[in-house]
Amino acid sequence: MTWLVGEGITSGTSPGKFSPSQSVTRAQMAVFLWRVAGSPEPKGPNGFSDVPSNSYFADAVIWLVGEGITSGTSPGKFSPSQLVTRAQMAVFLWRSSCLNTPVAITAGADHSCALKQNGTVFCWGRNGFGQLGEGTTVNRSTPIPVSGLTGVTAIAAGSVNSCALKQDGTVFCWGYNGDGRLGDGTTTNRSVPTAVSGLSGVTAIAEGSAHTCAVKQNATVACWGLNGSGQLGDGTTTNRSVPIAVSGLTGVKAISAGSDHTCALKQNATVVCWGSNSNGRLGDGT
Repeated sequence: MTWLVGEGITSGTSPGKFSPSQSVTRAQMAVFLWRVAGSPEPKGPNGFSDVPSNSYFADAVIWLVGEGITSGTSPGKFSPSQLVTRAQMAVFLWRSSCLNTPVAITAGADHSCALKQNGTVFCWGRNGFGQLGEGTTVNRSTPIPVSGLTGVTAIAAGSVNSCALKQDGTVFCWGYNGDGRLGDGTTTNRSVPTAVSGLSGVTAIAEGSAHTCAVKQNATVACWGLNGSGQLGDGTTTNRSVPIAVSGLTGVKAISAGSDHTCALKQNATVVCWGSNSNGRLGDGT
């Protein structure tokens, strides 16, 4: 109890009273967990008809939902006055502690992103082009969740954009898009994740400074974005705002991208590269 008070998690039920035998409601539990996490800035609506926006627990509920700790008791209902069982408390604590563990990180020129165990993504740093994916162009010095993004298995950052691979094999990107690097068929910057056009069945992604490539389930590769040095591997130097297949490349199991070149590891343990060969970066002896 001394620790709870010292950490600002609770001040008791009334002056001089902690009420140790009193039961805890779902609203109170939400606030306790939110405060333990440092009272992070909430993002977006809570989605519950029984959680007034001006309630003391509203911000905590938004955070809980965004973290995947709870989805409520039924569609559109959080049931803030419902008492919490020991089983529910166990799940809340487990999800808030274990599912928040970062499992992957990536960094662009001036921003970074982390993939959490629960499939959500948090980013921080420079945000002038929306590369943090939270709907604004405001720089952030602490991690903030990428808007509406769940079920992510891999992340990659370009210089001023970011991309995420989802469990269903689709790819979403956000940030600067002047050269089509977001792959949505436009050159419009996006401050929230936008699906890469016509791309499915992806197993891995890689980001260069201004281009992205994806390995597909059939072991082929598709790339999009800046192509001034042929880094998209389609036989041209034309920028592409939607994915285009790398010419004649099959049997690929891994991909990596540099600033303006790309390399693929094939299933037969050979490596092929394409794009700029300044300083011999393609490894072909020229």
